[in-house]
Amino acid sequence: ENESKNEKTLLIVSPLRRTLQTALTAFDGHLSLGNKGPLAFVCNADIQETGEINCDCGRPLSEVKEEFKKHDFIDFSYIQEDWHEKKDDYRDQGPLLTKRFNRFKKWMLERPEKDVIVVAHHNIFLANLGISFQNCEVREYLVK
Repeated sequence: ENESKNEKTLLIVSPLRRTLQTALTAFDGHLSLGNKGPLAFVCNADIQETGEINCDCGRPLSEVKEEFKKHDFIDFSYIQEDWHEKKDDYRDQGPLLTKRFNRFKKWMLERPEKDVIVVAHHNIFLANLGISFQNCEVREYLVK
């Protein structure tokens, strides 16, 4: 947790239902204050799942926002309506996964928050870090 009362921890979440549900459940106690709480809850499509089957593709942004509308502290401003379509950089191809992850890392490092939590998918971490994660596994990294 950040030492400064003015500094939030950034919680970055893939916009798929299962990662949103995981983040909401895991950080429930910290999210009860909404935007006034200690976490900035932001979705980023660059860490969405890699596969092209239905359960890995998500849904249009309007449907996701409708499902999670009672959680008005979730920032969907970095998500396009068609984010779930596996086209362009979001196709399941090695060089494109690397490109997406590098773009995500650059975006994350440009954020003002010092401490960051990422809720994403096994294949994203495996493809970009070369490490296999178990469901809900927590690891700490220093990112430069």
